[in-house]
Amino acid sequence: MANDAAARLGDFRTRATIQERVRTDDSQGGDTHRYVTVASIWCRARGTGGEEFRAAQRSNPKITWEVESRFSTELRANRRLVFGSTVLNIVAVLDPGGNRLRSLSLCEELQ
Repeated sequence: MANDAAARLGDFRTRATIQERVRTDDSQGGDTHRYVTVASIWCRARGTGGEEFRAAQRSNPKITWEVESRFSTELRANRRLVFGSTVLNIVAVLDPGGNRLRSLSLCEELQ
């Protein structure tokens, strides 16, 4: 999916929202976390693999994704992408070709 040629506008057919986790104070002296939308993008998402690993004798599926879009400074590690019922944690964001035309986000799906 990632090559040095600029992707055409028609290549991006999935609408996704970029969300950021924010902390808010609750009325009882504690805090809560929620996600707020910071931007929407058109993208192309592709599942790249899956694996299971054992943690404390429990099976935890892990599905990885690559999400390609036009370049956006709003795409950052520790944010998430949401499209349909799919929620992806952004692990890293790359700039293939180094020309700020496209972003390639490496993500893990939340199970």
